[in-house]
Amino acid sequence: MPDHAHLVVAHHRLAAEQIANQMKGAASHRLSETNNHPFGDERDRRGKRPSVWASGLWKVFIDHPEHLRAAVDYVESNPLKAGLKRQKWSFVTPIG
Repeated sequence: MPDHAHLVVAHHRLAAEQIANQMKGAASHRLSETNNHPFGDERDRRGKRPSVWASGLWKVFIDHPEHLRAAVDYVESNPLKAGLKRQKWSFVTPIG
């Protein structure tokens, strides 16, 4: 999505906040690397580029297969609702 991201992550050794921070960091790095960062050459007083991300995250813990399927369906259909193409990512694995 152009202004937010959705993730459905299986149980993991890292906390949800750590996963989100790693994803945000990797995406920000890629934006800079490809000269697509919306803040271009702007820097804060520490010399760092301002973040494109809101602080924190919204998280929900799913403990039922029906809720998991609904969450995956929502994430997969979200780009279509916005008029975008279905997204396919190499790191995404189907739920079992």
